[in-house]
Amino acid sequence: EVGGKLDNAVWLLDKLQRGYNVVDIGIDIRRGAGKILGRSSSYALERLILWTWKNRNIIKLFSHLDF
Repeated sequence: EVGGKLDNAVWLLDKLQRGYNVVDIGIDIRRGAGKILGRSSSYALERLILWTWKNRNIIKLFSHLDF
C-alpha cells in the first residue's frame, strides 16, 4: 500500500510541476463506509500535496524567516 501511495504522490507532483490544473472532485460518498469521514489515507495524502503546492510560496517565505 505504501508503494502505491508513493507512486500516486510522485505522479501528482509531476503533473503539478508540469503545469497541469488538478481538480479535486471530492469524495465518493458511496465508498469508504466505516472510514473517518469516508476518506482514505490516499485521499488525505492527495489533499496534503495539493494544499502544500497551492501554498508553497507562503511556506517558502516562512521557512526563510528567523524567529
